[in-house]
This record gives sequence, C-alpha cells and structure tokens, in this order.
Amino acid sequence: MQRFYPTLSRATHVGKLASQSRNYTPPARAVAMYEKDYHLNYKFPVDLIDSSEVRYAQFLYRLQEDSVHPKSGNASKHDFAKDFLALQEMKLPIFWERELDVSANKLFKNRFHENFIFLMKWMQSNGDLGRITEVRSYFELFMNEKNSKVNVSIFTPAMTKLGASKPWLTEKAKKFIKSEPRLLRKKGYELSFSFHTDSTLRLPKGEVEKNLENVHFYIEVAGVRINHEPALSMEETAAKQHKESNIDYSKIKVAKAIIETAWDGGVETSVLSAYFEQLAKTDQEEQLYGV
Repeated sequence: MQRFYPTLSRATHVGKLASQSRNYTPPARAVAMYEKDYHLNYKFPVDLIDSSEVRYAQFLYRLQEDSVHPKSGNASKHDFAKDFLALQEMKLPIFWERELDVSANKLFKNRFHENFIFLMKWMQSNGDLGRITEVRSYFELFMNEKNSKVNVSIFTPAMTKLGASKPWLTEKAKKFIKSEPRLLRKKGYELSFSFHTDSTLRLPKGEVEKNLENVHFYIEVAGVRINHEPALSMEETAAKQHKESNIDYSKIKVAKAIIETAWDGGVETSVLSAYFEQLAKTDQEEQLYGV
C-alpha cells in the first residue's frame, strides 16, 4: 500500500504535503504513527488477511488504543466510531471522494477529528477513499472483538418515527440471533446494535407504530443477513396476480421498416450492403411468420 510520499523523510514529507494541500499541517501524532511500521510487531484483536483496507483500519485502531501522545505524554483518546457515523450521515455530492479535498474543505474541517481527516487524506491520495466503508467494517471488527461485542446492523425503511420502534426492532433481532446460536462465535459476547436506512424497503400502510410486524427490515450479524419480510395483504396479492396474469408473453413486437445504410462506393461495399439487407429481410420475415 502506497503512502503519500514513500521516498521522502518525515520533515520533507510534512512540508510537501502542506504545500500541496492548501497549507494543511498533518497532526503530529498521526504522522508519528504513519511513519512507523504500525502494523508489525503488534497483536491486533483479529488476524485478517492483509489488504489496504485492513492497513487503514489497523492504523486507526492503533491511534485510538495508543492514547498517549508521543511528545507531550497527554492522554488524547478519541472514539473514531463517531467520525464514521458522522460521515455516514452527511449528504455529500457524487464523486466527492475524488473531487473534494478532505483536508481543506469546510464540510470536513470542523466536523471530524484531525486524525480521522489525516486518514481520509491518506486514502484520498491513494485513490482509496471510496472504500472507507470497508475500513469502517474492519475497524468496528477490531473494536468489537476487543470489547467482547458482536455488532448487529438493523436496516429499516426511511421511518420518520424510527426512534419509537427501536426497542421493538432490537428485541426482534435478539430473538432471531437466539434462534441461530452459530451467529455468536463466543459465549458471553454483548450485542451492539446499530440502525441504518435502506430506501429499497417498503413501509406498511397506516401508522407505523401500530403495524411494526408489517415493517420490512433485515439484520446483518457475523456476515449473515436475516430478512424479515411481511406477507403481502390480500389486496396487494390480488393486484400483483392480476398484473402478472394480463401479460401476454406470446406477443413479439414487429420490427420497424428497414433503414438502409449509406455505403461508400466500391464493389466490396456493394456486395456487403446487399448481403446485410438480405439478412435484415430474413430476420423480419422470421419475426412475422416464425422460423
């Protein structure tokens, strides 16, 4: 995995980075971690196959766990899970990963921790910022394993009153997981719930609080998706069957009139033109009368 300027010393690296990013000054603690082999000779909670995304997650995990500043000795521990959540909730333009300078844009400067901005800048310089979701997954895996937790993601429709239904959804998810003991790798692990919106899921008619059983949602835990999709009502089922029964699959659209192609002069083009026109006529006859 490439770094910003892998052949430069620390002093030159920081100076050149600042000049190319509108006087961006990387935080000293992140630079110190960045310029050492942070992924070597260290026992991470989970052994993963090496990849760029895993390295980024390891970098952030080390920053969070090594809570003492290398120079001042002051404790400066920060929960980067909050930064990932804030990034998820932002409404960003398309292709923002390439077009917005995360170290200079006001959308990011006052919203995220300086070390998290450093990570995004590093990923952006390598063209990897579009994969920050995978980095988040690995980072959460490290933290959950360290704290003996299992992350349970609950995906629901865009419900305006989701807060009131969270306890019900949480209990429902617990029942699903309890019925599948294989989802919990170790006994005694605590379940950690997070809620997400999936716009492809449908909302039930009427008041959501009174129709929670009819809410289409799914949960993801330990790489397994468990789907809760309510049955269609009698009216919806009848409408769906009526629509499908009225489709006539035997009808084939008749081809439009043949459009003659203008060819350049020459014997070869004349022969090819006549050949292709004959093929087109044959295709049209087959569509009308069958093979």
